[in-house]
Amino acid sequence: MLIGILKETAPGETRVALLPESLKSLLAQGVEVRVEAGAGWATGASDEAYGAGGRHGDGGSRGDCGQRGFAAVVNAPSAAIKHNSRRAVVIGFLKPP
Repeated sequence: MLIGILKETAPGETRVALLPESLKSLLAQGVEVRVEAGAGWATGASDEAYGAGGRHGDGGSRGDCGQRGFAAVVNAPSAAIKHNSRRAVVIGFLKPP
């Protein structure tokens, strides 16, 4: 199973779907986690902190993290991610208009 953690793009958003300290329990269960570069910066979590948490994969681009498995987000993803995530289940909050 793959979980991709995406960087939030909404103006003023400072949250991230998963913090580095939450990775250990997922990794212990055999889950592969990919974190989009810069995903945790607004929360003060560096890319290095995710790596130190044992993150599998090489991080990478938004498309890499949202292609298959699960894409974890705080806000609904952009239309580009929706298009690229046809084989992914997107988990996050919905904010109705």
